[in-house]
Amino acid sequence: MEKDFVLNDDGLLLLLIDLKVYSLDSLLKTAYWYSNRCFLHLQHKSPDEIEIRFKLRPDVRIPNLPEQFMNDLLDQTLREKVAKETEAFRNLIVAHALSKTCLVNSELETQDPFLDSQGISKPDHANQA
Repeated sequence: MEKDFVLNDDGLLLLLIDLKVYSLDSLLKTAYWYSNRCFLHLQHKSPDEIEIRFKLRPDVRIPNLPEQFMNDLLDQTLREKVAKETEAFRNLIVAHALSKTCLVNSELETQDPFLDSQGISKPDHANQA
């Protein structure tokens, strides 16, 4: 893995995060996941770049900390992207589940669930040879 994005500043690991690629929300959530294992300091380096400094907590060993952090940041970013893309479907499912009215086909909600109005359970004798 290329190490250009990782600097070692007197025992502190430093990452530069491009906010054109990763959202600030994703970055903050990922940083929170690591807060029990290391101290983090986030600071704007420029409008599109955030600098993160890591200092491991005593007695904590995290091999490849910057690489793991970047993978987790990518994971969180993609989770948020999928959540945004599927938000309308999730909202429809929740609305339907909580609604007392029919949102799709009102006929289906008033019929007996064991009634076979389409005759699906009966074999089609005309097509059998």
